Parts: sequence; structure tokens; C-alpha cells
Amino acid sequence: AFNFRGVGASEGEFGGGVPEADDVFGAIAYLRSRPEVQADRCGIVGYSFGAVMALKAAATLGDVTACGLAGFATEVDEDGLGDVAHLSKIKCPLIFVSGTEDIYSKPDGLSQLVAEYNLTAQVVPLEGVDHFFANAHWRGVMSQTIADFMAKHLLGEA
Repeated sequence: AFNFRGVGASEGEFGGGVPEADDVFGAIAYLRSRPEVQADRCGIVGYSFGAVMALKAAATLGDVTACGLAGFATEVDEDGLGDVAHLSKIKCPLIFVSGTEDIYSKPDGLSQLVAEYNLTAQVVPLEGVDHFFANAHWRGVMSQTIADFMAKHLLGEA
């Protein structure tokens, strides 16, 4: 896990989503350089803004094994978040986890994107959950759902 530039103890400033994609590329490059990592079996997981950046990185890299996305924005805002033009380049399996009360990420909108772009993807709606997965139980459900998906695709586990 890493923080984007300007978040937490990371240096730099928020760049509106352009240089932050480079942060994801850097994290993947570092991960793949590790001797204990199978470089051809890497996945990306992101939440909210991180989900948007994860998907852009997966589209650009083209060789990501799987991608887990929580709270992925379904509406384009003034910063370009929710821009889905890169979905046509996605080759890896995806999982979208979103709360039914999420004001940014709508499960129905995600299902429409999956159909429109003919993605190999699951959409998992969590009933009554908001964008922030404010309750520890729902954070756990979201985390476990994505972890199970990633294990299946990265490790071949059921």
C-alpha cells in the first residue's frame, strides 16, 4: 500500500489525477522489482480516487492480472474523476464494490459500464452502505470481498 503524492507523509502536492497515475506506475514497478514477487502476476486495488487511478493504470499497463475497485466514481466531475474512456483498454478481470447509498459510485451505473464496455467484471452492491464504508463491519465485508477476488485471480484460489 502507498499514499499518493501529498497524502499522509508522502512528499509533493496533489496534481489533479495526472501525476497520481505515475504514482501507481511507480508502485507497480517497485513491486515487480522485488525478488519475492512474480512480476507477471500483479494486481491493483484502489478505493475512491485510488480506484480511478488503479483502473487508469491497469488500462495503460495492459498486463495487470486483476483489479479490485471500491467506491469507483460513476459520474465525471470537474477534476475528470469518473472519466471512463480508458475502460475500452481494460483486459484484466475487475471487481467493483459499491454501497447502494454511495453518492459517487452507483452500483447500477457500474453495471451499465460493465455491459457497455463488455468487461470481465463483477459488481458487488452493499445494501445501505455509503461511500466511506463508515461502519467497520462493511469495511471488513468490502475488504474481504476484494481480497477473495484478488486471491482467486492472482493465486488461483477459490
